[in-house]
Amino acid sequence: MNYKIKMRQINKNDIRPECPNIPKTEEYEMYLNAFVKDISSISVVINAERSANEINVVTDNCSIEEFREHILPFIQGIRATQYRVESIAQLV
Repeated sequence: MNYKIKMRQINKNDIRPECPNIPKTEEYEMYLNAFVKDISSISVVINAERSANEINVVTDNCSIEEFREHILPFIQGIRATQYRVESIAQLV
């Protein structure tokens, strides 16, 4: 299955006690590259490639619900202070 993850940089609307700062652009780039590397390490992921703020992911017959469960640890907690996931969509 193929998926597209749309990402975005944190902005002023995201500022809360659990996300007190906006990362610098170069930090966002570093965090996003690390996110792609993390996704690539998931057992069901065959390939993950970044193009600007989108990540195209090829999995080994993984449903979108299963895929979301697999990436959840990489978009919660401290990671939520580094970037935002706008959407996760299955490509047909």
